[in-house]
Amino acid sequence: MDTVKEQLKKDSMFGYRGDRDVSLLHGENRSLIETAGPSFIARSWFQFHEDKLYVMIFRLNTERIDYYSVYTALVEKYGEPESLDPRRALWSDERVTLTLERPLTVKYVDKAVFSQLVETDTKERAITDILREEFLSEF
Repeated sequence: MDTVKEQLKKDSMFGYRGDRDVSLLHGENRSLIETAGPSFIARSWFQFHEDKLYVMIFRLNTERIDYYSVYTALVEKYGEPESLDPRRALWSDERVTLTLERPLTVKYVDKAVFSQLVETDTKERAITDILREEFLSEF
């Protein structure tokens, strides 16, 4: 996380103000950096698990850039999306999922970390459901 903080400090596009832009998220070892930018990036979020960056979300400024321009740049860089509908375009490989969503948001997600968190959350919910049923059966 410290590396991302340093990079954000150096790049005025993100408007990073230091640790006051950092929050703890629900769940163990999860944190978030949220910044507002003055230019092409209106707002950005960087999510960490155990200090490892696993999600980056960029809400782009629609007054400065449009969906089609971003879509075209992504197609030139990554090829045609594997999934396309009126709401979003999705690219992925074995490590990362990249989505471009309307009105104008770009998301990068580390598949391995995200899958691990979903699996952990599912197990925790299953345990909670069992405990709830046991509690209710006591009445």
